[in-house]
Amino acid sequence: MLEHNPEPIEEPVASKSIVINELFTNGFDDEGEPLDDWIELYNTTDRILHLENFYLSDKYNNPELWRFTKRAAIRPNGYLIVWASGKTKKNNLHTPFRLSSQGEQLILSHKLFGVIDSISFGVQQPNMSFARIPNGTGPLVEGHPTFNAFNIEEEEVKGLKSISSGSGFTVFPNPASSYITIESSVSNALYSVTLHNSLGQRIIHRKNCNGSTQLDIQALQEGFYLSLIHI
Repeated sequence: MLEHNPEPIEEPVASKSIVINELFTNGFDDEGEPLDDWIELYNTTDRILHLENFYLSDKYNNPELWRFTKRAAIRPNGYLIVWASGKTKKNNLHTPFRLSSQGEQLILSHKLFGVIDSISFGVQQPNMSFARIPNGTGPLVEGHPTFNAFNIEEEEVKGLKSISSGSGFTVFPNPASSYITIESSVSNALYSVTLHNSLGQRIIHRKNCNGSTQLDIQALQEGFYLSLIHI
């Protein structure tokens, strides 16, 4: 999320400028405990979009159920995670509603310009998400979660080299079983690395990296993981 002191959008918002890009419900951790639901929004434009006067709801008859915080915004071609936790938290991105794993609807709307995007979904399988393929534009389909990252087709995952928020980085090897290496082509550039599992949980976090960084993944279970690099 990008937080600063934005000006609210006062011009008509084009349909699909912001889309509901992915949702996750019916998730469980390794101990079988339920995970919070989350909703991923994606900014399809090349400009910052401020979210004051935007709403999310799971009820068509009440589209203004939950309003975004005044300072919330999404970077150009960026993502924003909203937690559908059912736990209202002041000045935070937690909605007062959860998503039903048995299926329902989700609506993104603007106070002045009405519905921006809406979807209906059916029964959700455990630890699977419902995501737009191709990313940002396609229909929503079931697959492994890609939390806060580019949505990819299942057959693309095995050949994936890296998913990062910065350019000039290489992540290898893939697949890996013991260590992965992150190399920056930009000299003296500090960056941080986080590794997320397919449920969006942060597994490893390394700050103030420079040049080449190696992550020990020997203790991780076999599965899909996303490397996010932040400059």
